[in-house]
Amino acid sequence: MQIHFNTASNRNVQIINFNEFDYDCSTPKMLYNINNNKQGNISKLFTPFNKKVNTLILQTAIKTNKVHFPEVILKKFYNYHESWCL
Repeated sequence: MQIHFNTASNRNVQIINFNEFDYDCSTPKMLYNINNNKQGNISKLFTPFNKKVNTLILQTAIKTNKVHFPEVILKKFYNYHESWCL
């Protein structure tokens, strides 16, 4: 299974091949910043999840898009990774 997408800032088509990921809860969660200028299959460009990097990506997206969320919602965004594989 694949997903093909582009973003407003990167019109190149990026492809995520879901068969290239290991979904076992004992493996690291993975992260990708979609604001890269990459194209084609980006599945191998995912890196192990890093809370600091994820928070920075989210903060940048919120600021760039001029979106305002209550603090309680922001906290849920920043800590969403903790709800995986319980």
